[in-house]
Parts: sequence; structure tokens; C-alpha cells
Amino acid sequence: MNDNTKILNQYEFSIVIPVLHEADNINSFIDHLYHLKTEEDYEIIVIDGDPNRETINVIHHKEIISTACEKGRGRQMNVGAMIARGEIIIFLHADTELPVNALNEISSIMEQKQYVGGAFDLGIKSDRLIFKIIAHLASLRSRLIRIPYGDQAPFIRKDYFHKIGGYREIPLMARD
Repeated sequence: MNDNTKILNQYEFSIVIPVLHEADNINSFIDHLYHLKTEEDYEIIVIDGDPNRETINVIHHKEIISTACEKGRGRQMNVGAMIARGEIIIFLHADTELPVNALNEISSIMEQKQYVGGAFDLGIKSDRLIFKIIAHLASLRSRLIRIPYGDQAPFIRKDYFHKIGGYREIPLMARD
């Protein structure tokens, strides 16, 4: 085995998506993810906060890894991270669209070993000035205090994520 050979079932990226009542758009969302441009292997993990598994029951893609747990984004993302086989975990909301070259951008940044994670600037699809200002301020805020919003697709090395204890499971992150 040479240095370029991946271990079986090893991925560069694990995209973890916590969902709750996303059945109407989950398949089109996953379709978008399969159009990301990258040379790297990645897996998609969907964690449903609905005990009835409403969202994951409608997923058409057989290769998607899915499970259900109690609702709460922190809890759901922690469950996804435990399942993840990728070296880098990307936490992605089901209403957040990644740029098509996102995985290449993440890979380029994470090749620099001094970085343990990052996030994207926030973008809101709107021509309204107020939304452009909100997106700019949110991105500026995350650069200054180094705490991105969930809609900024935060990513982190899996080993570091587990080292810091994952996400706090606070009720504020639960949604109906």
C-alpha cells in the first residue's frame, strides 16, 4: 500500500446534516451535494430529529448514511460525528447551499496543518440591501470572534472535534 492509497471506508470528508421536517426538500438538497466538484471521497450523513424518521424515510439515495435520534441540533451533529468516517467533518443545514467548489476550498485550507477548522462567509440569495448587510456583518462577526453561525457550513478535523468534546447539547438548538 502506498501513501496515496486510502484505507477502505476512509473518506476525506463527512458531510453531517441534522434535519427535522425536511422531507419536502431533502432529495433535491442531496442532489446538489452530489454535484460538488472534488477529487476527494466524501460521505453524506443525515441525522433526523424526528422519532418517526419523516425526513430520512423519503431519501431516494441508497448510499446516504442515515439514522434518527432525539431532536436538537447539537445532539444530532454529535451523533453524526460519531458515525463519520471522514477526516474532516462538515456540518451543514439542509437549507444551506455550498458553493460547487466548496470541498476543494476546504481541502486546500486544511492541507495547512495549523488549521483545525473553519467556515464559509454567509451568503443570502437576495438583491435586497438589508440582506447583503446582514450577510456581511455575520461574516465579519465570525472572523472577529471565530464563532461561525451554523448557516456558514462550519468544518473541523474529526480528531479535534472529538478532543474538544463535540457540540454542547443545549435546548436552544432544538427546533420543532
